Amino acid sequence: MGIEPYMLEIQYRMHPIISEFPSVHFYGGKIKDGIVAAQRPSPTGIAWPSEGNPIAFVNVDGYEKQRCVVACVCVCGGACACVRVRVSCRVRRRV
Repeated sequence: MGIEPYMLEIQYRMHPIISEFPSVHFYGGKIKDGIVAAQRPSPTGIAWPSEGNPIAFVNVDGYEKQRCVVACVCVCGGACACVRVRVSCRVRRRV
């Protein structure tokens, strides 16, 4: 299309422990953290398996729901691309 791709190299949203996996396994270690772990404290109210490590698998009772969303990406200059995506939220059915 004549548009040169540009990869962002600094992420600010995830805790550094969580962002480490995708950075190493999908981006060859090129994604760096723009925050430190102290800026993303573990939320309270959850019995974390490892203190200071904000990763846990949580069982959720509920049902499976699917919906379609339209995602649009616009770049400088106004060029936009829109894609319809099927999103599946899978959780266990309450008994």
